[in-house]
Amino acid sequence: MLQAVIKIFSFALLIGTATALECHSCHSKQIGDDCMWKNSSSKWSTTTCAAGETVCYIKLTRVSSNHTTGIAERGCGLNMNLCKDWLEPKENAKAKISPRIALNCYVCNTQKCNEKDALGVSTKMSLNIFLLLLSLLPFVKKINF
Repeated sequence: MLQAVIKIFSFALLIGTATALECHSCHSKQIGDDCMWKNSSSKWSTTTCAAGETVCYIKLTRVSSNHTTGIAERGCGLNMNLCKDWLEPKENAKAKISPRIALNCYVCNTQKCNEKDALGVSTKMSLNIFLLLLSLLPFVKKINF
């Protein structure tokens, strides 16, 4: 019975990894437009990520933390370090960011996970709950019902 459960989990994992990640994006990147406020479906699109891209991201640059104007960029990224690398650029002396600009970044690795309001984005990472459950699989053997 336990072997059957393990096979089912393995099969589900294979299907999950075989499915390409899809990320939402908006045709207009300006914060405050219909994409962000009215959730206008005419401007939203879904991008299927390339084989090496494993995360969706939203980068948000505002004039200041109190402003609603700025630029929001959405798309596919290589890995979960995308926000860290963007917010803390290494060896990039040319990247001088004004203290008046508020930077936020959100990274996630689930299907269509970045369809949220860009103004509510915070600097964080979100992991797929399935991956967390899968890591608990070895402990299932030790539990007797």
